[in-house]
Amino acid sequence: VSRPIAVAPDTRPEMHAAMCGAVDAAGGRLVDPQEAEGLVWADPSRPDLFPSVVEGADRLEWIQLPYAGIEPFAHHLNQRWTWTCGKGVYAPAVAETVMALALALCKNLHGYARADRWSKPVGRYLADARVTILGGGGIAECLLPLLAPFGCPTVVVRRHDRPVAGADRTATSDFLTELLPETDLLVLALALTSETRGIVDANTLDLLPDHALLINVARGRHVVTDD
Repeated sequence: VSRPIAVAPDTRPEMHAAMCGAVDAAGGRLVDPQEAEGLVWADPSRPDLFPSVVEGADRLEWIQLPYAGIEPFAHHLNQRWTWTCGKGVYAPAVAETVMALALALCKNLHGYARADRWSKPVGRYLADARVTILGGGGIAECLLPLLAPFGCPTVVVRRHDRPVAGADRTATSDFLTELLPETDLLVLALALTSETRGIVDANTLDLLPDHALLINVARGRHVVTDD
């Protein structure tokens, strides 16, 4: 029996249409929120509309948020409904972005793109670079196989030291100060929480080698930019 699913709001027509199509293709029955057992949220930029959309939705049991980050909806979370999000959906694309940025930085493509005269060649190899990844989620899991052909020694830093497949080492943040001086490329791919906000500050940067690169594909507030 198909489940009654609502897709709302419709403030982003293309996203709304794509999500309606996905629900229909999966066998769901599209209904208004007041008749729905599940709600797929179709505009992550409009959490302010949430109270009016769910008003009177007495049959609602499940809510799907479209992005991995749920910060804009955090104050709406409750025990009444089951909440899910898009965690991991974008991980392969973000991991490829890390590789693109790493290669571009190593080869000084940003400098060459702005150059208007010949200069001394600048660049280095990504091969064999020591990579430390903060965060052991989907992005790290997708990034590690991409780094493997380059022979990069890899360390994943996460809340617990349960091994991450493909990493040479998994460590907790207690070992971060030990790892940073031996890092050539530091990748931020972790969730933003009260514990991780500002995890990279002046002290962190001082511990990195002068040649080290920092790539942040997580949240801007992980880095204390005023430092």
